[in-house]
Amino acid sequence: MEMQGNFENLEQNYKTRRWMLTVSSEKFPTEVDEIIDSEALLDIKITKHRKKKSLNANAYAWVLMQKIAEKTNSDKWSVYFAMSAKVFKKFYPYYSQRECSGTNERTIQDLY
Repeated sequence: MEMQGNFENLEQNYKTRRWMLTVSSEKFPTEVDEIIDSEALLDIKITKHRKKKSLNANAYAWVLMQKIAEKTNSDKWSVYFAMSAKVFKKFYPYYSQRECSGTNERTIQDLY
């Protein structure tokens, strides 16, 4: 069972010392009947909700990186790392400006 919800409360039972976590959701999970009727131990995982990137946007980004790579006589992975270096400054030390092997080849920085 997977669902989205919000954290409500965390408390400990004084007698049993067991923890009780309360969450709320606007939708009723359909598989809840199977869980309530079963006395089996459950694996529970709670993570922060993240909006997923669409596959179309990801595919389009790679198409654009390939087109940039063709214009700069490079490869799409070099473009990817160069763009990452511009966006994420913490990756900059790992990127060398001239990853291409030829002498007349341009880098992404030459475009700016």
